[in-house]
Amino acid sequence: MVLEPLPVPAADRLVYLHNSYPNAGAVRASTGVPDYFDRLREMTVFEEQALYRREGMTAGVKDGAERVPAVRATPSFYRVTGAQPVAGRMLTDDDAQIGREMKVVLSYGLWQRSSPATPGPSGARSG
Repeated sequence: MVLEPLPVPAADRLVYLHNSYPNAGAVRASTGVPDYFDRLREMTVFEEQALYRREGMTAGVKDGAERVPAVRATPSFYRVTGAQPVAGRMLTDDDAQIGREMKVVLSYGLWQRSSPATPGPSGARSG
């Protein structure tokens, strides 16, 4: 089987880690926050580590509400994937501190659907 490379810089250097507890019936379990922090502290072979979880959320859009796929992630997720914002800024480690963690990064499409007058990449406003 041949797969297309991931659309991120240095995709050949990415590693996906997950927990496995075969005696408990969880052959492939998600990584929890405590495990993530243990790996940050003890696995020094990686340049960067990120934790993410896919989920669904409801977002307000121009015509009401829309159920959208979402990713809850550490700010390092964006450094690992090389994502760059069209507008605004990416999340920083400070944004993950308790009391500062309620920030979002919108996809371009959701950004366009959710704002009545959304600036385009050049700064021009539409809507």
